[in-house]
Amino acid sequence: MSDEGFKNRRKSGGGLKAQSVTAESRHVVHRLAYFYTPEETRLWLHTPHPMLKSERAIALVNAGRTQEVLAVIDALASGAYV
Repeated sequence: MSDEGFKNRRKSGGGLKAQSVTAESRHVVHRLAYFYTPEETRLWLHTPHPMLKSERAIALVNAGRTQEVLAVIDALASGAYV
C-alpha cells in the first residue's frame, strides 16, 4: 500500500482499531447467541441496559469497553437476573 493509502486509512478510522472493534462485536454476538435469537440479540445490544449504567452495549463495544459488556453476559451465564 502506498504512503497515501496509509494516510487515507488513518483519516477514515480504518485499520487495526476498526478490526479490533469488529472482532469484539462478533465475540459479544457469539456469546449472546447462547441465550437469544438474532433479533433479541440485536435488541439487547441496542437498548440501554441497567447493568451497564443505562448505556447501550454496542456503544460500549465501539468505545473499547467490551469487558463491561462481557461481565454482564457472564452474569447472565451464571444465572443472575439480567
